[in-house]
Amino acid sequence: SEDVAEGKPAESNSRRVDWEPPSSVTDNHDGTVWRSANHPNLKTDDDGVPLPLEEQPELVPVFVSIDLLAVHSVRGAWIYWHENIRSGRWALESSLDNVTWTTQHVEIPGLAHDNHFTFGRGAAPTVLARYLRVIELEPDYGDRWGMRTFRVYGCPATSPFATTEDPPVPEVAGDVDGGARRLKEGNGNAPPKREKEKVKYKKDITPSVTAVAPHRGSTAGGTTVTITGAGFGGPDDTPDDARVFIDDVECAVQAASGTEITCVTGDHHTTGRLPVWVLVPGVGFAAPEFEGWYQYIDAWSAHTTWGGLPPPEEGDSVSIPPGQTVLLDVSPPRLFALLIQGALIFDEVDIELDAHYIMVNGGSLTVGTEEEPFEHNAVITLHGGPRQLWLPVYGTKVIGVRNGVLDLHGRKHDITWTRLGETAEVNATDIVLQEPVDWPVGAHIIVTSTDWDRYHTEEAVILDVSDDGLTLSLEDRLQHEHVGETREVAPGRFFEIRAEVGLLSHNVVVQGDDTSEQFEFGGTVMLHSKGHESVVGRIEDCEFRQMGQAFTLGKYPIHFHMIGNVKRSYVRRNSVHRTYNRAITIHGVHHLRVQSNVAYRTMGHTFFIEDAIETKNVIEGNLGAVTDASRALLNTDQSPATFWITNPDNYVRGNAAAGSQNYGFWYRAERHVTGAAASAGMGDNVCPQGTPLLEFSGNTAHSNGRYGLRIFDVYEPREDPCNSNSPLVQANFTGLNTYRNGKNGVTWTAGATINFKDFIVAENNLAGFEMPGAQGGFIDGDWGQSTVRDSL
Repeated sequence: SEDVAEGKPAESNSRRVDWEPPSSVTDNHDGTVWRSANHPNLKTDDDGVPLPLEEQPELVPVFVSIDLLAVHSVRGAWIYWHENIRSGRWALESSLDNVTWTTQHVEIPGLAHDNHFTFGRGAAPTVLARYLRVIELEPDYGDRWGMRTFRVYGCPATSPFATTEDPPVPEVAGDVDGGARRLKEGNGNAPPKREKEKVKYKKDITPSVTAVAPHRGSTAGGTTVTITGAGFGGPDDTPDDARVFIDDVECAVQAASGTEITCVTGDHHTTGRLPVWVLVPGVGFAAPEFEGWYQYIDAWSAHTTWGGLPPPEEGDSVSIPPGQTVLLDVSPPRLFALLIQGALIFDEVDIELDAHYIMVNGGSLTVGTEEEPFEHNAVITLHGGPRQLWLPVYGTKVIGVRNGVLDLHGRKHDITWTRLGETAEVNATDIVLQEPVDWPVGAHIIVTSTDWDRYHTEEAVILDVSDDGLTLSLEDRLQHEHVGETREVAPGRFFEIRAEVGLLSHNVVVQGDDTSEQFEFGGTVMLHSKGHESVVGRIEDCEFRQMGQAFTLGKYPIHFHMIGNVKRSYVRRNSVHRTYNRAITIHGVHHLRVQSNVAYRTMGHTFFIEDAIETKNVIEGNLGAVTDASRALLNTDQSPATFWITNPDNYVRGNAAAGSQNYGFWYRAERHVTGAAASAGMGDNVCPQGTPLLEFSGNTAHSNGRYGLRIFDVYEPREDPCNSNSPLVQANFTGLNTYRNGKNGVTWTAGATINFKDFIVAENNLAGFEMPGAQGGFIDGDWGQSTVRDSL
């Protein structure tokens, strides 16, 4: 309530969470949360996502409101959410009488921790209101939501700076003097009328702010900020009299003209993104024509960040508390542990961060953003060995994320792998690609095997790139032939046999230390906390190397673990190579997007769906090359697959499996949910062996030790997956190109109503299709319901 000048404390109609009672509704404390509309009567869809409130009229939307005690001309609002416990879709509403509410802003669940907006758009730069509230339009994924701050900006309606469109202020009881008063009570009777004051807003004579640069600086102040716009001189053309405020702290004006103001920031007691106001003499506040904000931030290199002491030294453990944002503007010495409960942001300079443990607990770690990818070089190195202290669940040598956000965004490359445009002969130093690429000179790439030996995949370094991006010159000669051709094998039927070429190098790197190879014990990234969307991981255009910890379940290079729905998260256009325990693991999560990644030299199943409870995940456009066995994980890891699919209710399309020790794609539909999900009592109504196939299309499998595609052991999709008497449904596997595998192109052991369409199966050592179940005894259903058609 202290954030609202001359207003009384905010109120909520929701019961606060009992385990951490707050001192007030908005008390700047992360523990302030409310029960969502998600109570036992909440209706959800098949994925457990709550239905919109309009479909659940018996539920009462949750809201938090503020009484300003008088009608104010409200210019904007700022809502700072609890780090990852926020409402679903919500609205900001205003009212003059606490009865009739007008929607001013509707927000879909965002990616930021705060939402700041102004009403300076359209006809009116402000809204007249006494009451404002944030109201839930759709329930959160969890059972609670909350905010740290609900702040409103404006001035009393009698202020000379108050403006509105015509007609102006609706009638209220009493004088509009900024003092407390009571609206007239009665049976819906209108308040007594008063004389209207007509105020006309004219945009063409209103000062405006169009840009603020830079967007951030130290809480200690002293940052020079340039504000551009128009009309800063006011009617008397006196721009030197203009004043600038960032939040409630004045920015000392150094120079001013009608279109530009330079000021030096003052010190601010907290970090965060805050609004910028320009007060123009004789006019009032300039109207922002963009989301005008400035971020107060604590620089790692500044003594003021550490209470006047020097920055952390080697071996120190560092904690960034809730509410603090630190800019990593230098490469610190190796840390023992880094706990992030606030926010750590990499500055746009070359940075190295070394630590044994990095734990994001309720906070955020940011290296670039989706809108502004990181352009310099960032290297995060994780240190330690198998005998180092292990954190519960997360382990050691780890970036762990719990109720937090991990943003890793390297320099964007639209194409991370393609195929050869023509055959590259032995001793070739140039290769021609099917598609143009923007890969940099000096980058490491792979060219996959196109024969029966997966180790004929070669790693190379780019020496030069042609102007059209189609030809790469290599530092060293190729040791093996890599085919890139199309063969017409029947009239109008073509067989593509082309090596894949994948990019390994990226400018944002997460890696294990120099001891990783010796002990097969690399770094890990683990995202885990229970509850839909309780963790957000956005990882793109990054390189992960010397990662994963051999012979240890759960310690994988990139691991989404037992979260539930993760619709806001993705792993795309990354490379994961030379790992000791898988590449990307999807465990107990739904709706994760795993797209356009390159995985090379991995141990155990590479792209791994773990417990058979995982559904609606998108595994698309990935390349996996050289998958080796692991002798101490699951038994099946001794005969690994590049793509291991335990539940058919996932999208698997456009991927390439090039050179697994055993299998390219293995559909191992379990009878029931397994592993940690089963131990937690989850998935009683999930029966993967009877689950219809969501999608398998457009994939390629070649140069694998045994099979390109294996369906083992039983798969019999039904209308009701858990009812063996339910009618069978068709499972359509389409568009597989599989060739030069050590045994068969496709092996299908036992099942029913399986259709293979538009397959090309060629030059496999033993057979194109193998169906051992056809010998009898293993098939549930009529073999006549299964087909191979339109295939070669």
